[in-house]
Amino acid sequence: MSALFETREELLEQSKEHARELAALKLKRGDERAITFPLHIGSYTGAFRRDTADWKDMNRDGWTERLVFKVFKFEEPGTFKVTLKLATTSGGATHVLANREPCSKDGWKHLLEFYAYSEQRPGTDAIWVAYHSTPERCIFLKGDRTDIFPGWERTFEFWVPM
Repeated sequence: MSALFETREELLEQSKEHARELAALKLKRGDERAITFPLHIGSYTGAFRRDTADWKDMNRDGWTERLVFKVFKFEEPGTFKVTLKLATTSGGATHVLANREPCSKDGWKHLLEFYAYSEQRPGTDAIWVAYHSTPERCIFLKGDRTDIFPGWERTFEFWVPM
């Protein structure tokens, strides 16, 4: 199985590339409208489960895409920052953790960050973040789902363009 990103530098380079593409699009259009990017949430199930998030399609190299939603890569009026962290257990499983604020927990590495609306707006869908403590991880639920699995707790929500 190949890794999504071999190094943190590779991830940062891709983010810079997206920023250059965004700047070129804004310049070409001649306006400053916000541009959204799809965020892909996926998992890999083998001897152990691995979860991650990526700016690219997750249906590759044994990964299965679980959810895709649009987010902002840059702060826009009415948005807040969501930081995603990634941890690998001693058994080899990986888990994603989402925070409204920067996370500095031991063993967690910065994966990516994005901006989303803090309140519902016309043309947006709700994304709920649910947290589980054993092992520590989160899941994303789209829409107005109320069926949380045992042991999971809703921690916060945000709204994304449809």
